[in-house]
Amino acid sequence: MAMNARASWPTIATLIALAAALRIVHLGRSSLWLDEAATWWNATRPSLADSMFSEVNHGPVWWVITRLWIAGFGDGEAALRFPAAVFGILAVGLLFLLARRLTAGVPGASGVALLAASWAALGGFWIEYAQEARMYSLLLAEALGLSLLLLRWIDGRRTRDLVAYASLAALALYTHVLAIWPLLGHAAFVLALGLRRDTPRRGSLVLSVGVAQAAAVALYLPWLLRALAHPTGLAGSGERFGLLSRLGYSLWRIGVGPAIAPIDALRIEAGTAAFLAANGPLIAATALVWFGAIGLGAWRAAGEPRLRGFVGTALIIPIAGILALQARIPLMHEKYLVFLAPFLVFLAALGARTARGPLRPLLSGALVALAAASAVAYHAPGSAIVQRWLAPGALPGKESWREVHAQVAAEAQPGTVVLLYPGYLDRAWDYYDRGRLPAVGFTGPPADTDELLRVAPALRDAPTAFGVFAHDDAAARERFLQALAGPFGVDAATLREEMELFPAQFGIRLLKVRRSAAAQAPADSAGTGSDRRRRISEK
Repeated sequence: MAMNARASWPTIATLIALAAALRIVHLGRSSLWLDEAATWWNATRPSLADSMFSEVNHGPVWWVITRLWIAGFGDGEAALRFPAAVFGILAVGLLFLLARRLTAGVPGASGVALLAASWAALGGFWIEYAQEARMYSLLLAEALGLSLLLLRWIDGRRTRDLVAYASLAALALYTHVLAIWPLLGHAAFVLALGLRRDTPRRGSLVLSVGVAQAAAVALYLPWLLRALAHPTGLAGSGERFGLLSRLGYSLWRIGVGPAIAPIDALRIEAGTAAFLAANGPLIAATALVWFGAIGLGAWRAAGEPRLRGFVGTALIIPIAGILALQARIPLMHEKYLVFLAPFLVFLAALGARTARGPLRPLLSGALVALAAASAVAYHAPGSAIVQRWLAPGALPGKESWREVHAQVAAEAQPGTVVLLYPGYLDRAWDYYDRGRLPAVGFTGPPADTDELLRVAPALRDAPTAFGVFAHDDAAARERFLQALAGPFGVDAATLREEMELFPAQFGIRLLKVRRSAAAQAPADSAGTGSDRRRRISEK
């Protein structure tokens, strides 16, 4: 077994190098989407304190990391995402170490750690969050580190491991409050161990881990009290699924990544039935491989009490907790379940490597092929193979803020006014605009034309205006169009027909409004622009 562990290091080094390449290539290809732009906004506040408290429903760790990074390396798209890529690479190595520790002494489980690390290196889900300027790849690495430290402490009872566990637990909570779920899973596992008569020093085991977790929570408590006093909530994905189907979809997405049968604005609006009709066979085939391997792994783990207990609590406790809270807090999204990914991958690798007969190479090969396909779909979304077999008719990628801003800047005239709804879109707009075409944000749709002009008085004389809409709803957008039609002497139905949709991810709608001759304003001569994406008519 020791020889096998030594022999695996050149392989894992190669896998980490592959993981690094897949996380760094194309790092700046896509526009920032709104949440990434919020990271930039938070990290560039006038002072460090302003950055730390800029988004109180998330801890300050990621804003501080990004602020320090920007100071040294700038705030380009690739630069903003680079810290996430580093933690994403680290997570691959940590998964290998965790899987190796979990399978130590498990008969027939050789190669599980390497297969799990191979999946993580290639997997589109792991690449996606390693290329997003948010805290989720750090949360993933922290969750893996916490699991490793807990198991190291249980096996060796060294004080330094427990102190490191408590310290990392506090850091993880200050990264994202959802770090509480891995910690609760660990607490459940330790309590279960404490109930077993064959556990050495079981009383001190439960007490020590309880004290370590209590210390971490105590360190986090000041921030938690502040967050509870200023709640801002957590946003869901906007996809139309019921609770259990949303859970299944999220777990499936952890397996296939963002670019196999991707969701974009058009598919969100079409609804679940249309999505399944267009992608049913692909979803079924990938789900069979992914969930089939996980099921076999769970069956194999059931025969190993420690393995069953650790992996079971790591999965069941967070899922049960999030299901219970979903009616009040919308947390059923794969980014909020990122800490489940290592254990799902581990079970899939365990199931494949311990399968019997020809099923073993078949399932192992299918898992690697699925991971490789998810990487290809992510990095080559426009290729003929991807468009035909993996993402038919879809437009994968992040929201097109760079493209929207470029079009507005190309068509703007002196006096042009840019309107943003909702107003928090200014995070993304300001990142690309940098003060060249200042925009007016609306916290809610104006009730009428008079309210519109009170908020944006420059509209009275503007020859043209651009409306930028995203993360909104159709009813509010319609009220906005009704208010906007008056000052420009046009019909709201015309505005509705002129609106363009940039459908990548959750979608951005762009509307250019010209003042009519009847409104006695200069004629617009800026043209309509040639880079139209899709013209839509909302009924």
